[in-house]
Amino acid sequence: MLTRFAVDTLGEALAGRPVPQAPALDAPLANPGQFVGRYSGPAGTFEVRPGNPLTIVAPTGDAALQPWGDDLFRTTHPRFRSFSFKFERAKGVITGASWGPESYIREGSGAVLPKSDPSLQRFTGRYINDSPWWGSTTVVERGGKLWLGTDTPLNRVGSNLWRVGEDSWSPERASFADFSDGRPQTFIFSGEKFLRHDI
Repeated sequence: MLTRFAVDTLGEALAGRPVPQAPALDAPLANPGQFVGRYSGPAGTFEVRPGNPLTIVAPTGDAALQPWGDDLFRTTHPRFRSFSFKFERAKGVITGASWGPESYIREGSGAVLPKSDPSLQRFTGRYINDSPWWGSTTVVERGGKLWLGTDTPLNRVGSNLWRVGEDSWSPERASFADFSDGRPQTFIFSGEKFLRHDI
């Protein structure tokens, strides 16, 4: 969209005609009311209030919720800025939300919190790669599965081998290595090594 606007603007300017008005950079959120409500979980509660943009309200304050594609949102709220939010659906209706290792149920949805798997906790943590192209990643456990952050699942395909992402055809794989007291010190993703750095 931005490239098309630039080409059209240049064409109009060269022809001596008025340049078009710049388009909005952010597409309007379709049906924002579907996200509005109160969400609760073991880690506490928050509320999503209507507006443009939507607002997340928690005991520590409030901040805008910025759409990040599909049902993903990000925020600068100090309590929630470390991970994105992923709103969960059942039969097309929002029933809850996920944030890093935390799960929340939308009030009135009748949904049930997914059970955790304590055996996966040893894999969780922050892992660092010194490359400027990779940086850091955080592995969390939520609902009995491992995730990279909020929205990228690690699906087990072997005793110490995970497929990264939802797509069954994806060649991306991850594993853990250099165990100390049962906890891995290295996370290997697409052949790149990330070292545990939980501090």
